Amino acid sequence: MNEHTYDCIGRINSGPAKNAIGKAPMVKLDALSDEEFYSAMEFFMDNNGAAFYQGAQCNVQYRNPRVLRVLASCLLEHNDSIDDNSDTKTVFFLPSYTNYSVLESVWSKIVTNAETRSDYRLFAEAIFSDMNSRTADPRLAILSVTRGVISLKTAEQFMGTDRINRMKSDGYIHQLVFDDGKAYLYPRLPEAIATAAAYVLRDKIIEIIDRSNVQDAYNFIMKNIDCIPYSDVAATKAVVSVCTKCRWLRGKPRTAPYQNAGRRDLCQPLE
Repeated sequence: MNEHTYDCIGRINSGPAKNAIGKAPMVKLDALSDEEFYSAMEFFMDNNGAAFYQGAQCNVQYRNPRVLRVLASCLLEHNDSIDDNSDTKTVFFLPSYTNYSVLESVWSKIVTNAETRSDYRLFAEAIFSDMNSRTADPRLAILSVTRGVISLKTAEQFMGTDRINRMKSDGYIHQLVFDDGKAYLYPRLPEAIATAAAYVLRDKIIEIIDRSNVQDAYNFIMKNIDCIPYSDVAATKAVVSVCTKCRWLRGKPRTAPYQNAGRRDLCQPLE
């Protein structure tokens, strides 16, 4: 659990007095060592009947305990009806790279409220619209790399104070204030903001292709994606969504916007 969740359940009626959980020592989890990761692989096999393809041990994101917890939540628990002494056994193989099933799992199992999803989407739109501030503010440029941090001023313009306060009280975002008074917001659920950003990026890609061409859409991705958590996974999800939508549209009567040659080129590999 993150610090906000720990603080909420560690207090009596959300007051200052701590309960048994709040009085217990808090252990912060760092990235898994080699030995810890191989132990986690054994757990996946014993508990879920799942194994990792070779190379998973080199995936930095898999060393993050929260990512492994998300993966475990996607799998069924070990079926007791399977005889471990049998000559045959069904094993699920997990990819050696992080794919967007990790993002979708958090989105579908944790961020289930429509209002919260709307808040995350606006937060993601604010991230993409914060480029000028990020360029002019070296601190923000450093903070935002792969973390989705935005300035409080930009967030207020896009989201309003009510949405920001709601996300803060629910533990979805946290506010950082520095000595010079500048304030920034960062998301506590990187998988959720990455999913929301993928949806926003998908719509922006389609808009750019309709207005211009594929190259401009590609340039937009490369210029803006680094500030998003799971940037490569989010960008992949956005591009796949665009191509899937274009493929569906090819089965429909063509209208002027979808006769754009750039859009057909983008979708060509899926044919």
